[in-house]
Amino acid sequence: MDVAKGMKLTDAFSTPMFTPSTKAEAGHDVNISVDRASLLVGADRLHQAQELASTSSAEPRMPWRAWASSWPTPSSNSVS
Repeated sequence: MDVAKGMKLTDAFSTPMFTPSTKAEAGHDVNISVDRASLLVGADRLHQAQELASTSSAEPRMPWRAWASSWPTPSSNSVS
């Protein structure tokens, strides 16, 4: 991933970035590929997440919890 020259760890990116991840059994979240995210939540849901991530924070949007509450749970949509 390319970042602006002189960017510090806490600096904001100039444009939003979609970085899918999933919960680990313990510790930190685990980054996953876009392909893996698509397998876990479906292509349509992934596209919605990418669109949400790319919108400006100044624009009104659906509250994250309301949108994500309709996602299938990992146990109901397991991928091997």
